Amino acid sequence: MNEYDVVVVGAGPAGSTVASLLADRDLSVLLLDKDVFPRWKPCGGGLTIKTLNRYPYIKEIVDSYTYGGCVYSPSLKQYVSKTMEEPLIAMVSRSRFDDYLVRRAVEKGVIFQDNSKVLDIVVSSENVKIFLDNGEMYNSSLVIGADGFSSIVARKTKLLDSRRNVGICIVKETSISKEVLDEFYTEKRIAYIYPGIEGITGYTWVFPKRDMLNIGLIHYHRGENTSNYNLKKILVDLIYKLKEKKLLPLEVDDSDLKGGAVPVYPLDKTYSNRVILCGDAAGLINPLTGEGIYYAMASAENAADTVSEAFKKDDFSESSLSIYETRWKKDFGEDIGTIIPSSKIWRRDYEKLVEIVKRDPILTELLLSLIHISEPTRLGMISYAVFC
Repeated sequence: MNEYDVVVVGAGPAGSTVASLLADRDLSVLLLDKDVFPRWKPCGGGLTIKTLNRYPYIKEIVDSYTYGGCVYSPSLKQYVSKTMEEPLIAMVSRSRFDDYLVRRAVEKGVIFQDNSKVLDIVVSSENVKIFLDNGEMYNSSLVIGADGFSSIVARKTKLLDSRRNVGICIVKETSISKEVLDEFYTEKRIAYIYPGIEGITGYTWVFPKRDMLNIGLIHYHRGENTSNYNLKKILVDLIYKLKEKKLLPLEVDDSDLKGGAVPVYPLDKTYSNRVILCGDAAGLINPLTGEGIYYAMASAENAADTVSEAFKKDDFSESSLSIYETRWKKDFGEDIGTIIPSSKIWRRDYEKLVEIVKRDPILTELLLSLIHISEPTRLGMISYAVFC
């Protein structure tokens, strides 16, 4: 079969979610991904509690919960910390999480094809043609781009802009025994944040999970400024400093570091004739923390509603699909649209900030809420109270 109602490119949380929802509505769906599944993606693997509340079925794949946070100053000489009775965030393994969502889609009738790289997309008045690197070609009424920051769907349909503002991340995940993680991070699995290390416009994190430790760095920059930093060296140096200070288990080394990029603002347009973009492909991400799973799944839900209506009307025009952008803006646009730009937020004197915050328990809670971020109204208050 080479003809489907919808072809979804990218099998991350956005792609798998929209594919599942469309299959629930009796549409034939082909889900493509260039990688072989299961695969690991550079990511902290943290889910906000509002993600679990909106999509409760994913609770069964949660690896662990974090019940507290600790933020260090760049010199590592000062810190603020707090533990809580309710979880701050849920932790998942991205390889298991993404594979779980794909399998869920397949159970609903989605046809999944991994190791399938899309080379070209041609949109006409009649249909969409999707060409793969193995010579295969598929026809569909509509294509959904859920294929990440450098989306081939966005590029081939002229929706991708130059994206000079980007977040560059480097991540490592290491298997470590539960006993060692209990010793370093307690059973509450305290998360650690290190903002402004070596002057970067961003932060480093250490996220303990059930039997894994995820450590990474995200740096926000404007195009040409990226050459000022050797991000891999900054992360490697921090790993060894933290080990010396007994803030990181000795099992963690500097091998197998993975890099990636994330957007920091939405594209000017996230739809076109017979085309919709979801998640990172549309630039839908929290520009403060780099968290994108909630927005990926929420935009997928908005997309499924729009596509379902388009099939009922048999209208896949740009005008018909424009309601998608209206939907996601109403759903979470305020959440990602009113936050102070990440390049401004993370360019702070964190040595002084941590010194000030540690004297005041209210400010401590506000700063640690950067790890939490569950409500947009609270986020706005935090951003302006702490960072302005």
